[in-house]
Amino acid sequence: MEIQVTGRNLNVSDPLRSYAEEKIGNAVKVFDIDPLVADVVLQVEKNPAIARRATCQITLSTKGHIIRVEEHEDDMYAAIDVAAAKVVRQMRKYKTKVVDRKTRAEGETIRETEGTELDLDALMEDLAEDEVVRVKELEFEP
Repeated sequence: MEIQVTGRNLNVSDPLRSYAEEKIGNAVKVFDIDPLVADVVLQVEKNPAIARRATCQITLSTKGHIIRVEEHEDDMYAAIDVAAAKVVRQMRKYKTKVVDRKTRAEGETIRETEGTELDLDALMEDLAEDEVVRVKELEFEP
């Protein structure tokens, strides 16, 4: 995994760079997706009228998918923390989507290779006649 930290209107100090690399690296290494490229852009607005001046933009590029997070806070370290938390949520969503798609595709190929279909009559016979599966009551008004 490659993490590139850059600054706009800001000279990125070594402690700030190492903090950003550590937070983003810890957030992303849990998911173990390769190849993964992370671009972190840190920016400070000079206008005093803007309440939350520190901005952290994180862009993750992986196979056919881009995850982008932008967070504004008072402090640059806080912006990095919140952005890292958002990245974790989006990565979890991406990972579950990919895993669901992969398992669904594998399940379809297994059914195709077996060549057997689901026999509903045999399943209904297996159920006991006195066993209630589901009761649903509806009231209709004229």
